[in-house]
Amino acid sequence: MSNIDRVGGSGRMGRTARSGKAAAVKNKADTTADAGVDQLHLSSDAVLLSELQSSLESVSEIDEARVEAIRKAIKDDRLPIDYDLLAKKMLEMQDELKDL
Repeated sequence: MSNIDRVGGSGRMGRTARSGKAAAVKNKADTTADAGVDQLHLSSDAVLLSELQSSLESVSEIDEARVEAIRKAIKDDRLPIDYDLLAKKMLEMQDELKDL
């Protein structure tokens, strides 16, 4: 769990932000309890996981720098392309997509 503590901020600042959110969730739950409504209690781990999920959603799955480097290498004719292998892989991918 120590590695997860580093997500969302480093050192004390990240922990303080999580503590603030956890306190806000707890205060909201306390307010609803006073109103006679069902309660939902989230552990600090649940709040942390929610924050982690939100931060992961903002991360790109594509390494834009690597894509650009490959594009440049192709353009500058520095990246050899095996067109037969490329065609084979494209056909394999098409077959896999048909099965979906």
